[in-house]
Amino acid sequence: NTALFIWFIALQASTGLRYSLLRQLRKEDTGDIDLESRYQLLIFGSLASGLCWGLVPLTVTANSDPSLSALSGLWLAGMLTGAAATLSVLRIVFVAFALPASIAFVISVLFHIQNNQFELIASYCLFFGFIVPVAWRMHREASAHIEANLSYAAMQREVHAEAVRLRLIEEELSSRRHRETALKAQNARTDAKLISAAEDRNLLLNALQEGIFGLSDVGAFTFINKAALSMLEYQEDEVIGMSALQLLSPNADSVVTAVDNNPAM
Repeated sequence: NTALFIWFIALQASTGLRYSLLRQLRKEDTGDIDLESRYQLLIFGSLASGLCWGLVPLTVTANSDPSLSALSGLWLAGMLTGAAATLSVLRIVFVAFALPASIAFVISVLFHIQNNQFELIASYCLFFGFIVPVAWRMHREASAHIEANLSYAAMQREVHAEAVRLRLIEEELSSRRHRETALKAQNARTDAKLISAAEDRNLLLNALQEGIFGLSDVGAFTFINKAALSMLEYQEDEVIGMSALQLLSPNADSVVTAVDNNPAM
């Protein structure tokens, strides 16, 4: 059968061309992939494959047995079912296969098959009307599944980014807590050293037999040892904070007041 041989060669050529182009695209660098070209290639390949399978009635003789001519329609129906399952994810790709295949099938049956033409066309159209809604439903379900996966992937990326951010914040807070703890320990050691040094100074100054005291910038007592307290006959809490001029000269305040109130002096 020459027509069958030509059809088979055309089908193999179409499949081989699609396979070679696919291998060439797979060899390309991932960063240089042209998604638009791949999409167009997929549409063109589906259209060529649909035309080949739609011309299947030409592979049988014009006056062949009705069961044999019906077998050509069964082949196309099987391919259309497979297309509905695999190509319906991209609606235009499914249409690029199903529509040319159906048109080519109807035309080839009308102009080539002599027996049961209308029965074969009517049967195929009935099957086509059944399979297209199935393909549309599968497209909707696949699209919803893909959108859900994309949303989940985006959410996972956001959660991962937030987890990384929180981990960095936790590490920063932990480092800050360690620094604060170390600083508090250092301040505590410094305070202990200062307290110890002050106690040693007080012990040393109190051990001396001479009166020793310390004054602030305004002349108030900030420190006085026991020998000085004994000489002045005061308690330490009475002296600390008192003006040295008031302690050493009790009438100094009245003298100063008199001088301030007498402009002639």
